[in-house]
Parts: sequence; C-alpha cells; structure tokens
Amino acid sequence: MRPTHLITTGLVALSFAACGGNGEPVAPKPTEPAKPEYSAQHVSSFFKQVTGDPLETSTNPSFDSLSVDHGDYDRANVMDARYGSFLIYVLRRPGSESIYETQEGQSIKPDPEGVYWHDQGGTWEAMKPYGNVVLSWNNEERVLDDSFRRLDALLSQLSKPAEQVRSALPASEQPCGDPPAAGTCRGDNGATVTTVERQQRLKLDNLEVKVMRVETGRVVIPPRDYGLVRRAKGRYVLAAMRIKNTGNEPLRGLYDVRLKVGDKLYDQSSEATWTATPMNAFPVQPDDWSVAALVFDVPVSAAREAMERGVLAFPSGDDLSSVEDAPELGQIRLAKPGAPTTSGGRKA
Repeated sequence: MRPTHLITTGLVALSFAACGGNGEPVAPKPTEPAKPEYSAQHVSSFFKQVTGDPLETSTNPSFDSLSVDHGDYDRANVMDARYGSFLIYVLRRPGSESIYETQEGQSIKPDPEGVYWHDQGGTWEAMKPYGNVVLSWNNEERVLDDSFRRLDALLSQLSKPAEQVRSALPASEQPCGDPPAAGTCRGDNGATVTTVERQQRLKLDNLEVKVMRVETGRVVIPPRDYGLVRRAKGRYVLAAMRIKNTGNEPLRGLYDVRLKVGDKLYDQSSEATWTATPMNAFPVQPDDWSVAALVFDVPVSAAREAMERGVLAFPSGDDLSSVEDAPELGQIRLAKPGAPTTSGGRKA
C-alpha cells in the first residue's frame, strides 16, 4: 500500500525538516482522503510490548514521528547499536508521496525488498511503508543490515497481537519480565540474561552457583567463635550458596555480584558478607568448590520485595565486566518457586 502522506525527502534520522525556503512547513499536495490504519500510540505500544524498548513521540499536524529517546543516554546507546539510525513516521493526513520521488521529482522504484532508496549525498536513506507507517533508516552504504531487518520484521507484523509476535521471537531476543522468568531473555542493556530458579545451578563461563538458603534479618552473627556482630541500617538480605570454580584460575571472591529488584541494583555489604562467609572460603582453586554467603543491607521495603521478586545478578565475561555492562548475565531468583510471598525478617 502506498503511504498517504510524507512531506519531504531528505529525511535524516532523528531530525525531520519539512520546511520551505522561508522556514514554513511545505503545504501537502491534495489527494483523496485515506483513513490511517495505525496510530502513533498503537505503534509505540506495540514496539514496547514486543521489544521492551520505549520510543519517544513527536507530533505534527500531518504525521507523528517515533524515535529513540536520547534523554536516556544508556538506553539510547543500546538501542542505537541494536536498530541503527532510524525514524518511524505515522501518517495522519493525505499529502505528497515523495517517498517515491527524488528531490528533483524523478520517480524512484523500490528494490526487491520493497525499499525506496534516497541518496543523501554521502549517506543513504532507506524508506519502507507499512500501510500508513513509514520506516526511515539511514546507513553510510546502500546496504541493509541486521539492524534494519530487526525493524522491518517488527513493523511487518503491526496487525498481529504484540504478545503473539513477542512469543515467536527467539528466547535471547525476548525482553525480560519483572520478575524475570526462568530461562533466557534480553535485558534492558542488551545483555543476554539467563535466569534460574533458586536451588537450581546457575552455570557461568568459569563458575557454577547454587543458592541453598535465603533469609532477611537485622543482624549477621559470625559462624565462628570470634568476630563482630553486624547490624543493618535497614534489613539484611542474605543468600548462602555453594560455588564451584570451573575456570582455569583461582576464584578470589564474588565482588561483582549485585542484588537486583526490578530496575534497582544494590551493592553487597562487604563487612556483613565477610562476617557471614567462612574464613577459608576463598580462594577457590580450579575444579574445587566452597560455600559462601552474600549479604546486602537494603531498606526494609526493598528487603520484602527482594524475597518476592529479587534476583542475584552475576556478570559473565572478563574481569572488568559489571552487571551494568556485561554482554551476558546470570541470575538466580531468591523466591522459592510457587511459594507465597514472605515478609522481611523471615526465612524463605
């Protein structure tokens, strides 16, 4: 279907210039009225439900444009890497059809994939219509790559229920839920996330972990005859675990493991962690195993939430990787599978 309106060629991603020589909007060419198939709200909601990625909407009397929200710097960088430089136009009024023409008015024919190419003088703009929705995607060469195909595959299914489209994606492409279900999914930072239930083994590149016990409380008492009793500012969340070193170098600690509850990340309480962990727990030699504990001092409300929907997040990769930037994450849910929610200060 031909789009009903597009004011100008030369659409540069993240910048839409639809102006005449005096800076005023170019008047659209009169055409027969056409009822749009999709609204900007539908496209934005569909995109978010399928991919987990939000879009920012800008309005115009004749069309709406959807783009990456660059106010969220970290998310924008992930989306730029995933989708490239693009805009999505949702046309609301009939007008010119310049997607099919050069700036000189010469007709453009689509390539075999239905893409209309515009030479931007050093870069290329690929435009493809989906009813009254038009994708504008930019590249330095006249070549479509994986980022374009991701967008194309998504927009080609706008008429289908979002849940159906998302469930058909490979596991590593599906956005993680809250709380994340056991299995593989894609995190907000683009990382591949593998989540296991409590008391299941999480297998990472150089480590296997199995959480044996989880509890919350106000104090941590050392498991030996000497040592200081630690008192929480809020509530402690403690996870006792068995670990095995499957790598080739000694494991000297689990410093980079974080507690994640929804979008919030919590650091370990180093004093409480080492108080609860046996003195001979580390280093763990290759092919050897040990027991250890991780303790987090969090607000009371966060401790309750952690017991219900929190996870321990383990970065996988080189020694410099963190939970925030690792390309792969392993996660262990703290709640017992199928168990009722628990309150702070109680074992689970």
